[in-house]
Amino acid sequence: MKLLFPYTNPIVFDKSTNYRSYKDLQSVEKMKCYVQPFLLTDRLSFQFSWREFFGVLGGKLNAQIILNINGTDATIVDIDIDNTTEGGIYPEIFYRQQKVGRFYYSGVFCFSRLFNELTEATETAWESGINYVAGNKVSYFGKDYICIAGIYGTEEPPTNTTDWQRLNTETALLSTGDELIIKVKVNANTYESNPIEITSAAGSTKLISYNNIDAEGDKTFYTYFYYMPRGYNIRVPATFGNIEYSAEKEIFFNYKGKPELISAVVNDIDVLILGGKIGFPDYIVNNLMYILHCDSKKIDGIAYELIDSDIEVQKANLYNNRFIVAKMMKKEVSEEYISEISGTTNYLTYSDERKNTGEISIVTNKDWYLYNASGLTGYTFTPMLGEGAGTVTFTALKNMTAETIYTTVEVRDKDDDTILTTLQLELPPITKGIGIWTIGETFYISEENYKYEIMNKEELKTFFEYGDMPTAAQFAAFIDACVTILDETADLPTADATTLDTAYLVGRNTPLTIYKCEYDSGTTTYSWVNKGLLGTGVTSYNDLTSKPKINDVSLAGNKTAAELFLAPSDPTSLTQITNSTGTDIIYIIRGTTLYKTTVTELATSALSTKFPFIHWDDTISGTGTNISYTIASSKIGDVCINATSWNVYSCVGTNLWDYKGNIKGAKGDPMDFSDYTEETNMVASDYVVVFKSGQPRVIKWANLKII
Repeated sequence: MKLLFPYTNPIVFDKSTNYRSYKDLQSVEKMKCYVQPFLLTDRLSFQFSWREFFGVLGGKLNAQIILNINGTDATIVDIDIDNTTEGGIYPEIFYRQQKVGRFYYSGVFCFSRLFNELTEATETAWESGINYVAGNKVSYFGKDYICIAGIYGTEEPPTNTTDWQRLNTETALLSTGDELIIKVKVNANTYESNPIEITSAAGSTKLISYNNIDAEGDKTFYTYFYYMPRGYNIRVPATFGNIEYSAEKEIFFNYKGKPELISAVVNDIDVLILGGKIGFPDYIVNNLMYILHCDSKKIDGIAYELIDSDIEVQKANLYNNRFIVAKMMKKEVSEEYISEISGTTNYLTYSDERKNTGEISIVTNKDWYLYNASGLTGYTFTPMLGEGAGTVTFTALKNMTAETIYTTVEVRDKDDDTILTTLQLELPPITKGIGIWTIGETFYISEENYKYEIMNKEELKTFFEYGDMPTAAQFAAFIDACVTILDETADLPTADATTLDTAYLVGRNTPLTIYKCEYDSGTTTYSWVNKGLLGTGVTSYNDLTSKPKINDVSLAGNKTAAELFLAPSDPTSLTQITNSTGTDIIYIIRGTTLYKTTVTELATSALSTKFPFIHWDDTISGTGTNISYTIASSKIGDVCINATSWNVYSCVGTNLWDYKGNIKGAKGDPMDFSDYTEETNMVASDYVVVFKSGQPRVIKWANLKII
């Protein structure tokens, strides 16, 4: 058998003979004995698990919890675990076990009780199967009970308040100032805890309450947290140091390059210094590293979380004890900003008519757990605990009794164990099947000739639900609905009324043929009819449905490119357009992607981006190259003409121009008449060109005068 004590326990169990690597330095470094402090009102919680326990043929796992108080042993738990599934008082002293091999078991033992509730049994221990009478007193896991009614062969533990009453006569074992060691004895192996002191000096210590939200069967840090709904407590010498601050902010830089604050969150960082004056031994440090990484932890009732797993272990030279510095942040906002939900409300919802599944919605500002949900016969709850509001799902076995089963589950405060609310689950009985028949009830068994019609598999399933007893006809309907493949037709059963409408596939090594038993009313005979080959019902493509399509045109027959709205392979067959409009669509391929544009858009784009453009300007001047002059939207290859000087420039770069010449030309000689025709027959209304002050003028022939 293998025994495991998880590192998440608040106390450390070990055997003196076990080697630990940290023990190497203990012989060469100075040590101070560390005694772990607890208050009487603190909770003592731990667990251990086992594997490969041989649980048959007389094999029993005996578990004892012993308190060595000031040098004297007192046994508070003594229990035998064989092949039973579970036992004890959940969630105080509880074990759960399962079979993992033919004769082997694995399991977990959980302990959770306040130090001031630790008692030694003074009465006879309770045993199952004993005939108790009123007045019998027993002890059960350290608590005293008295039988209030005669119980014949009871298997129920005395926590059943119908037959037993708690006496509250136990004497507490511990007082302030006691020193103790906790011993766990499993069969012949004894494991001892680190030294513990019951103190009243809480001011120099911090109480760390922790847990992990896990589902049943899950293990985190080798711990079954699911079975520890009240969680764990560890009290250690510790103090908070100076508060550090950090801020998470989002900064935006505007177009001028100036920063603008979008949002900011300022965080207070509490620096927790653990170890007090003398520090911790390595085995406590090891456990604290796991404890501080659980997903739920409170320090003196306030929820905290590590930031970036920032834990520092410090030590002094030649000094064996260690100190821990942990940077943490409160998980809750400041008290003045809290709007708490007062009280607890639960909403019970069933998911099916038989009420086998459902969920419970819990709304509260408390940390809670389900007190008596684990181990309830037929029920499974997930999760078993939560922080504030949460949802619990549940499943239950079918009720095979004749009466509705009512089950009560308590939701309790994880911190003080007060009842927050009580849930009552209702499980109605199964109303059909042999499982509900009672003694004396009359029923008949007879051959049923009626043949069920062909049904689908979902209909057939209703005959075979848990607790049902299907009839022969129902079994036959189920078998007839199954697909059967035969080698040849000779293997077919006799065609008659019992095989009517059933079908077989024939031809295991050949194409499968469907044969169906049919009735011919004309000849009043039954026969197997060949219904054709499997999968060969359609032989022509045109007979297919859901044919493929291109451009929403079904592919059937010979389709032209025009019918499929496709371009032909020979473009010469197309009609050429000579009078296109601006809205006509043109298709363009860019890379491998097809796009569209219009004639207007194409022309505009070509003029603006593809062809040289002539600019008119009155300011550009100079006759050199690379003349710097800005003309908006100009590009290389454009031409600019000065409308005053008639200089012509070519764009050679961004806002850079080269002088190309002048298009004005030289002024002509106004006295050169060599190309004119001489006129000899003038009339009064004709005009004559004359020059005055070097400028051409006109005058009528009648107005000419001789001066």
